[in-house]
Amino acid sequence: LHFDDYFYPSNYPLPSGEDKDGPVANSRREHVNDLIQRVSNAIKQINDEVSFGISPMGIWKNSTSDPTGSETKGNESYYTVFADTRTWIKNGWIDYVVPQIYWETGNKAADYETLVKWWSNEVRETGVDLYIGHGLYKDVIAKEIDTQLRIAQKYPLVKGSFYYGMKNLLANQAGSAEKIMAFNRLQSLEPGLNPQADVNISSGQSPVKSGTVTASVLNVRSGAGLHNSVITKVPRGTKVTVLNKEPGWYNVKLANGQVGWVSADYLTVNF
Repeated sequence: LHFDDYFYPSNYPLPSGEDKDGPVANSRREHVNDLIQRVSNAIKQINDEVSFGISPMGIWKNSTSDPTGSETKGNESYYTVFADTRTWIKNGWIDYVVPQIYWETGNKAADYETLVKWWSNEVRETGVDLYIGHGLYKDVIAKEIDTQLRIAQKYPLVKGSFYYGMKNLLANQAGSAEKIMAFNRLQSLEPGLNPQADVNISSGQSPVKSGTVTASVLNVRSGAGLHNSVITKVPRGTKVTVLNKEPGWYNVKLANGQVGWVSADYLTVNF
C-alpha cells in the first residue's frame, strides 16, 4: 500500500501570529502522524505481510532549520505539508520510504547525492527500506539517470529506485529508459555468464527477417552502447531488418538503408 506526498496543502497558511513550530503547526503534524500510525496499525492487523510505504518530498528539513537536516535550501516537508517523515521512520510506522529526490547532481539548492546520503543515514538501523524517487519528467534528470543510479548504488541501504512519471519512462524521455535498462542489465550479468546465450544471433549467421519497434520513439545509435551518438530516431511500429546482436543491443537496417544499433528492450524480433 503506497501513499504519495499529499497531506496538508502545500504551504497551507497558519493563523496570524502563529510560528511554523508553534502549536497550530505542531497539531497539524500530529494529525498527519496519527493518520500514518493508524493506517499502519490497520494494515498489520489485517495482513502483516502487506508493506506500507510513502514517497514524501525529498527534503525533510534543511540544515538551516535543524542541524540534523540536509545541507539543502529547498522546500521542507516538515513545514510545507506538515509531514514529519523522520517520526514515521523512527517509529516503524512505514515499511519503506521513497523520497522524491527530483534534483540533479550538482544542484546548488539540493544536490542529488547529498540527499541520497542523508536519507541513507536516516533509515540506518531502523528496519525501514529506502528507495530513491527519480523525476524523469525533468530532462536534466532523465539525461543523467544512469549517473544517478550509479551514485545510489554506492549506498548499501538503498534498495532500488522508483521513477516518475510512467509516461516519461514509456516515452524514453532523453534516452532515460534505455539508460535504465542498460544499467539494470549490467547489474544482472554474473561472472562467466554468456550474455548472448539467450538469443541465437551472432556474427556470421543469417540475418533475422524483421524486428518491430515497441518504444514510442527509439534512438538509433552509431554503435552498441549509450556512449555512441544518436544518428536518427524511429517511431513505434517501425519495421527493421536485424543484422547482428551484442549484449542488450541489435544491429539493424532501416527501410531507407541506414544501419545502426538499437536497445534490445524496445525491439520485438521475429526469428
